[in-house]
Amino acid sequence: MEEDNFSKKDEFYYEVYMLVNYLTKKDIVLYERYYNEIKKYYCAYREFEFPNNRIFDYPGFSDTKDYGRFFGGDDPIIAIYLRTIVRNLNIKDPFVLNFTILETLLHELEHAYQFQFLDNLKDSKSIKNVDDYEIALVSYTNIVNYLDHYMNNSKLKPLTSKVIRNLELDGLSKVDMADAIKTFYNTNYNLDATERLAEINAYTYVRDMIKTYSSNEELFSNFNQKLNIRLARGYDYVNYKLLSPTYEYFKLIGLYSIIKDLERFNKRNKKNLSDYDRLLLGIPLEVSKYMELIESVVDFDSDRENINDYILERKK
Repeated sequence: MEEDNFSKKDEFYYEVYMLVNYLTKKDIVLYERYYNEIKKYYCAYREFEFPNNRIFDYPGFSDTKDYGRFFGGDDPIIAIYLRTIVRNLNIKDPFVLNFTILETLLHELEHAYQFQFLDNLKDSKSIKNVDDYEIALVSYTNIVNYLDHYMNNSKLKPLTSKVIRNLELDGLSKVDMADAIKTFYNTNYNLDATERLAEINAYTYVRDMIKTYSSNEELFSNFNQKLNIRLARGYDYVNYKLLSPTYEYFKLIGLYSIIKDLERFNKRNKKNLSDYDRLLLGIPLEVSKYMELIESVVDFDSDRENINDYILERKK
């Protein structure tokens, strides 16, 4: 975020960390009673609004691998599958458990933040910094995730038509189209920029809160490793070339014009995008730079011989 948001970021980190730390010391599992308090500080930092009392603990278990879900629309909702988190992850350390629940909540709030840019399709001329680049990637990726919404916009017909053709959705009923998009989403989860950025940003928030306010090195290491493994994931090494998740996603949905547009920005703003920024955004990196970044942040000492296979493996 920009410099003028640093004070809001500090308040967000401090207030949320202190709340979760207090609950954990009192042997209280973070649950929906406290979600609005966390949302308040997150929204102040991100400078957007999300309605009160619209974040719930789902009463049952998730029938998927989801630990949280954001449902967009005129009346947005966030559901946290608390029982599923507790049962499936079986986390013994109460601090790790509560900060994992926090990460899940922040991940879904990131999706809520992304949702406001649904119709904000930026071209390269309007991108000024990394934040703008994130918004561009999110808005174009959401053409698939919210295809039914975009199909109602006649100006975007050239883009939506390409998506429909490449995903072979033409002629399908709404139900079958929704099922096909869900299958595509599950198959290409690690290439989806909305998921990449939601996970990386949420892990970063939690990791940095712990780094700033806690002396628990084991807790910090836990979330630091999760963050860095997520940064590495999605890239693929084929025929001596490193393929980037974001560009491969746009190729799959047929939006080659978006790649060309983003490349124009990249060439004009080489100095404004660091190698770490490229890794964050999931855009092309030189293999040597990628390996240098990954080896500098991920502790693979226990399995160093398998580092290439590990960090380049896509989620199955």
